[in-house]
Amino acid sequence: MQAVASSTSYGKRYTAGALLNLTSHGEDDDAFGAVKQEVDRAWFDALEAATDESALRKQKAEMVKKWGNAVSIPKELVAAYNARLDTLRAAAKAAQ
Repeated sequence: MQAVASSTSYGKRYTAGALLNLTSHGEDDDAFGAVKQEVDRAWFDALEAATDESALRKQKAEMVKKWGNAVSIPKELVAAYNARLDTLRAAAKAAQ
């Protein structure tokens, strides 16, 4: 019963959007963006403790394991990862 109602609602919504030429933007994230996720400080500390790109990639794999996929990782943690990656690459380049 619920599946039929859900399918009917979906059909009505997308048919109305098509008939009225409505558009949307952004990727559907199943409401993950609406929920403020508290990130344990240990994740940031682990990123800072990475001494090379290999160790940093291991941390990213752990984050993906925890959050299920790369898209679900909290934005501030992704920013910290990218900043650490830039720092490690700059240090490696300077050492050459």
